[in-house]
Amino acid sequence: MKIRLAIAGVNGRMGRAAVDLLASHPDFELIGGLGSSGRPYIGKPISDLATSPQSIAALSHSNLLVTDDMQAILSARPQILYDVTTGTADPEHRYLALSHKIPVVCGASGLSFDVLAKLDALAQQYGVPCLVVPNFSIGAVLMMQFAARAAKYFDDAEILEIHHARKADAPSGTAKHTLQAMAAQATAFNKPRVQEHETMAGARGARHESGLRVHSMRLPGKISHQEVFLAQDGEMLTIRHESFNTTCFDRGIILSLHNVLGLQAGLHTGLDAILDHKG
Repeated sequence: MKIRLAIAGVNGRMGRAAVDLLASHPDFELIGGLGSSGRPYIGKPISDLATSPQSIAALSHSNLLVTDDMQAILSARPQILYDVTTGTADPEHRYLALSHKIPVVCGASGLSFDVLAKLDALAQQYGVPCLVVPNFSIGAVLMMQFAARAAKYFDDAEILEIHHARKADAPSGTAKHTLQAMAAQATAFNKPRVQEHETMAGARGARHESGLRVHSMRLPGKISHQEVFLAQDGEMLTIRHESFNTTCFDRGIILSLHNVLGLQAGLHTGLDAILDHKG
């Protein structure tokens, strides 16, 4: 039996990609699309968002409309809400889904600590899982895991992340997740050797409480790129991952949607939760 899905943020860039990926997938049934108010396509057919021949064909006889009314989405009774709104978007639709016992798979980055804490509290209260995935790329997840494993062996480490020019939050969710995973292995990176002085504010990047530093760049033409530099006297290890297009996220998205229903109630962060659950 197909899993009934609704997409939040359906009229955004990632939402349109989700329509192409999921509308024609044999394991899922798209039953609703929540659009961001004030953006195009509200009240228009979801089929208008499709670009691939498969998704266009799958939606050709559909009467689904893009709506900005979360109650309409709840009335359609999805089994999962796939959320690709931004980290700065109003999180109320996520809260409503969880309070109606609908699991959420959230691909937003830059969620605040308060939002994450409330998602966890609601998911536990209503007995459903909430999976927040800063990066759906399996290669990026492995990059983060390798960096965390290496962190315990190096005294100094810094992260460089580069994303497309339209990305608003910095550092990226992937970089923050990497910082947290590395900091869990050690707590005193980059001990000062000299009294540093920035002649331009921010030249040394943002500093995590562990001492780790992160540098963010935003450039047109990029999708996502991250390098982790780990060093000690006499050597440096560089762990690098780059996404060339958004299709690298597809496998992680499908894995998340297939497996979120099997997770325990509460908040789960990162694709690691799914890979570990499967492993």
